[in-house]
Order: sequence, then C-alpha cells, then structure tokens
Amino acid sequence: KPRSNGNGNIAVQVATNEVSFLGDLILENISVEAVFDKGLIRGDADPDYDGNKKWLVKDVLIKNVSIGGVCVSDANKDQFFNIDYSTIQNVVFDCGVVAEPVPEDLTDLSIEVLTCDAVKLTWTDTQGEDAYRVRRKEVGELSYIILEDLDSDTESYIDNTVEEGKSYVYMVRPMLDEVAVKISNTPELTVPVCTVTANSTFGNSLRVYPNPTNGMIYIEAVNEIQTWQVMNANGIYLFEGEDNIVDLSSYENGIYFVKINEMVFMVSKE
Repeated sequence: KPRSNGNGNIAVQVATNEVSFLGDLILENISVEAVFDKGLIRGDADPDYDGNKKWLVKDVLIKNVSIGGVCVSDANKDQFFNIDYSTIQNVVFDCGVVAEPVPEDLTDLSIEVLTCDAVKLTWTDTQGEDAYRVRRKEVGELSYIILEDLDSDTESYIDNTVEEGKSYVYMVRPMLDEVAVKISNTPELTVPVCTVTANSTFGNSLRVYPNPTNGMIYIEAVNEIQTWQVMNANGIYLFEGEDNIVDLSSYENGIYFVKINEMVFMVSKE
C-alpha cells in the first residue's frame, strides 16, 4: 500500500479494489533503541486516496521486537502502539523468550557398596545445572573434599578411593557457570571390613559359598560358628543367626556382607 514520505510515494500504488488485506507476515528479531512517538497499526484505507474503502491487517506475528530494551508482547503492546482493533485480525506479539530452568537441590542422593573399596552414588538428574560436583568427608570432619566435577546429565558416580571400616558423608552439588549453586541430601555410609570375598576357603577353617547366589549361602567351618550377621550394601544390619545356612531369598538382588567370627565376606545375590 503506497504511502508518502513528503517527497512522493515510496511504493508503487496499488488500486484499492485489488487489495483485500495486508498480512501473512512475520516480523522478528528487531531492536529499536528509542522512539519519539507510538507506532500505528491499523487497516483503514486513507480517505484521501481510497475514499471509504477499508482493508484489514491480519495474520501477523511480531516476534522478539524490542523497543528501548523492552520486548513488545501482547501484555504491553499498547504502551508502544496505537492499534485500531476494528481493522486487525490475529496480530500477535510474542517475545519468544524461553526462561532458562533454575537449578534445583538434589533430594534423592543414595549410596551403595559395590566392593570392599568402592561405593556407588546415584541420583536423579535435575534441570538448570551445567555440571555436578561430588564431595565427600569422613563422619566427624567439618570440611568436604572435592572428588570430581561431572557433566550435567550424569546420574551416578563410583568412588573407588574409600577405605574399609571408615564412615563417609557424601554431597552432590548442582553447578552453574563453574559455581556450586545448590546442595543435596547428605547420606552416610560405613564401608565394611572385608576379610575375603566369599566362594573360597579361608585358610583351611572356613568356606562360604556359592557366590554369586540365588538366595541360599552355605557355611562350612572347622571350628564352631558362634554367630553370623548380614549387612546390606549400605552397611546396615539386616539379621543374624547361628546355623550353617544364610537365607537371602526374601531380599532383593545386590551386594551383601556376611560377618562370621569377626571375618567379613562379600557375596552377590543375582
């Protein structure tokens, strides 16, 4: 549609009877530092050129257009434009800015024993972080040490620097721009002291088998067995007995520790 800049038409004039609407447009990614007056959006024909004919502005998407550093949206468009609502249809202002997710605290950090000198940490990946920092301290100590920084989509970590018999506290912190910005729950774990890995004879006096097992563990001992205790992978006491059979059939598959006469055997139920 032709309009004048004071020195004549700046576009080829189109007969009004050939114009039905101005639309099917996308205007995006435009930035204006400042304006001296409001803009105008209307579909009325200019009476000086077109008499009483009207035409519409319709099906226009104005996306990521900012004026004076403010993105124009459907909520604030009237601050920047005088709009003739009777002659527009489906003119949409969209800032198109997707808010970045905010890092969250971890709440489900858990630990399990893999071997007598390795533990596994697991958690659910959150949103908004760009890395994780794994930290550890011994129970009773004030300060954590940093074990490793991990990628943002990581959900587990194996610490193979633990020592038998020691108790540890762990924390995994979500990070953003190389700074730890959130925290996690702080589970504790005591690493069992393993004398041997089961399924072999300890000297000539004690044998624990089979390993792995589907549920039943048998103990052969030269000397009398005073008592035995079973702990799970977190070092938590489960049950004890005095006979030569340990029944794990009602427990989930995983790592267990059987303590017999001050000796600890690691067994795997599969």
